[in-house]
Amino acid sequence: FGSCGLQKTIIYTPEGQTLDTLNFGALGPGSAWNHPLYSASASDMGLKVYDFDLDSIVYRFNKECNSPTGCAFVNDHEVIWAYRDAMFRTNFITNESVLVKSSCDSRLYLRATYHPMSNKVIWQRIDQDIVSESTIEVRSKLFMMNPDGTEEVEIIIEE
Repeated sequence: FGSCGLQKTIIYTPEGQTLDTLNFGALGPGSAWNHPLYSASASDMGLKVYDFDLDSIVYRFNKECNSPTGCAFVNDHEVIWAYRDAMFRTNFITNESVLVKSSCDSRLYLRATYHPMSNKVIWQRIDQDIVSESTIEVRSKLFMMNPDGTEEVEIIIEE
């Protein structure tokens, strides 16, 4: 990965063979790969979209972001992404970003997954509640919503 400002992303097969090396640090832990031509990555400096054919970053949404948490393509030209304080939907062709939903440390959205047939985004959400002066209760939940943040419902998994 990176040192002294040089960053690369190496793409491996499941067997560990190198498929490709991207010469930019365009991908991170919260990257989206669900597009045939692009990847996207939320980072501390905002959102980046990487074009595989051009081997370069083709879009940057520069915003200092506190703890990026994930992103997913919701169609050919839009990415939904989140960081600690908010969730955005960005059109990287028209350069427009809209606030989808505000969040906070006690309700943190992580790891987006988009399902094209249902047009729904599933997020893991971490809920934290103060129980006492020395105890915080942390719960991990799944929520499904439209790409615009409406119709949010919790997915209950029975044990």
